[in-house]
Amino acid sequence: IVRPNQLAIFVHKGHLADVFEEGTHTISSQNVPLLTKLANWRFGFISPLRSEIWFFSTQVFTGRRWGTAKPILQSFDGHPSIPVHAFGNYNVQIRNPKLFYTTLLGSRLSFDMSELEEFVQGQIIELLPEAVASVKQLEKLNQSQQKVSVQLEKLCNKVFAKYGIHLRDVQILSLLPSQEVLQAMEAKAAMQMVGNKQEYLLYKAANSLNELGSGNS
Repeated sequence: IVRPNQLAIFVHKGHLADVFEEGTHTISSQNVPLLTKLANWRFGFISPLRSEIWFFSTQVFTGRRWGTAKPILQSFDGHPSIPVHAFGNYNVQIRNPKLFYTTLLGSRLSFDMSELEEFVQGQIIELLPEAVASVKQLEKLNQSQQKVSVQLEKLCNKVFAKYGIHLRDVQILSLLPSQEVLQAMEAKAAMQMVGNKQEYLLYKAANSLNELGSGNS
């Protein structure tokens, strides 16, 4: 029995014999043409077949998360090798169980959602620098999350098509340089507002003294 949002693959001695869609199916040499070639003829049609059936869910798995455990190094105009952190979510679906089985499963005995997520996340992180490369100015990085999300989804689906996997609604929820870079950018912006480096340094020193005094009171 193949339930709604499922597909089943019948495998005999390591060879993919057929794919069954939703419904009730009876496996025999008549409805699985490849079976007659694979079975051991000395047993006739009642041979002890060494077979297995894989069930695949074709539903869309939503709200899966991804993120950079370590920052990626990205170059921008005038700013080489900037560490960038990112995280977000995505939806994933197995669209072609045949491809999925032949490219990812092979001789494995099982494959669960956590393993699929690990594989997808690894590919997302690998392709992220290429997607972020569309942003030329560091100052516009955070404003370009939607643009980079669209590019990242396109790049991912080019890769995942050969595995029978499809990503939908890839979202980047945060795309920022490291804290040190952010502080430097804030300092630069503040100095530009003040208009004089010496005045800015005096202003910063005064703020530090005020914070120190508040801490001691």
